[in-house]
Amino acid sequence: GLGLPPSCGATVLPFDVYRWAFAATITRQNQVPFVRGQQQGDTLALVPVWDMCNHEEGGCTTSFDPEKGLECHATADVAAGGSINIFYGPRPHSEFFLF
Repeated sequence: GLGLPPSCGATVLPFDVYRWAFAATITRQNQVPFVRGQQQGDTLALVPVWDMCNHEEGGCTTSFDPEKGLECHATADVAAGGSINIFYGPRPHSEFFLF
């Protein structure tokens, strides 16, 4: 559990819980394209399952199809129970450390 007292409601949040939630959110956001009517652009989003993928060097493993949405492409066979890796982009190793 979060360790919140039952009487705290939505107005009190211990700093350590806030810090964990902030770190979990900021390190799992992805810049993704969007199409809304005639508008197109990029936005930040939390993409279900992507936050569970590890980084692997390589080329682009994701794409955007205006009809289907976000797609993730395997670059190798994935055995049952194996890990699914994605390419986080060309970043220095320092960006992979949590703060």
